[in-house]
Amino acid sequence: MLKWNGWSVAVLGTLLVLSGCDGAGMDPADAGDAATGLDGTTGDPCAVDNGGCDPATTCSVEDGVVMCGDCPLGYEDDGAGTCVDTDECETDNGGCDQTCTNDDGSFSCACDDGYTLNEDGATCDDVDECETDNGGCDEMVLCTNTPGARECGLCPMGYEDELGDGTSCVDIDECAVDNGGCSDLVVCTNAEGGFTCGDCPMGYLDDGAGGCVDIDECATSNGGCDALTSCT
Repeated sequence: MLKWNGWSVAVLGTLLVLSGCDGAGMDPADAGDAATGLDGTTGDPCAVDNGGCDPATTCSVEDGVVMCGDCPLGYEDDGAGTCVDTDECETDNGGCDQTCTNDDGSFSCACDDGYTLNEDGATCDDVDECETDNGGCDEMVLCTNTPGARECGLCPMGYEDELGDGTSCVDIDECAVDNGGCSDLVVCTNAEGGFTCGDCPMGYLDDGAGGCVDIDECATSNGGCDALTSCT
């Protein structure tokens, strides 16, 4: 039982009842002004400690009874007249598609990487990363959008995947290894995404695979030698 200006204040749910010294509830018809104490002083019970109501609620006096208002949105009465935060995320994830974060008196929704929060503040849509800068993939590879992410394709022939994720394709210098497969008799020239083998020297024939094979000139018209001589 609380005391205020000579009155006893009983908490009944969200009602604070003023009573006299004998403990009986104050009858407005007998007590007159609800804000007048036994000692004749006057005042507003709500002016002191919000009348015993939670600071987040309103306090009013009606017919000698202190009345506490409802807890504000985002809070709930704990049954003892105190307003406590409501954890909206505990029920249906707060209505959020993905991540719900409870705050004091409110909550907020957030989306995972690869998704964007819609204007309703709750639902999430997949972001098509490939629509911007080929999704970060090298310009020579195919970007494929996936839920919440994207995938980069393979680097084309003649290029190697420098980072192993399809974001950087660099030219392979085929000539740096075994003369690019060209004959030792020719020059290998590297190019973007490929290479070329030089022409075979006189007396050799290109075999079509970068090799040079000796031409047997003697097999044709004795190599141009007189028929009475041998061609070697």
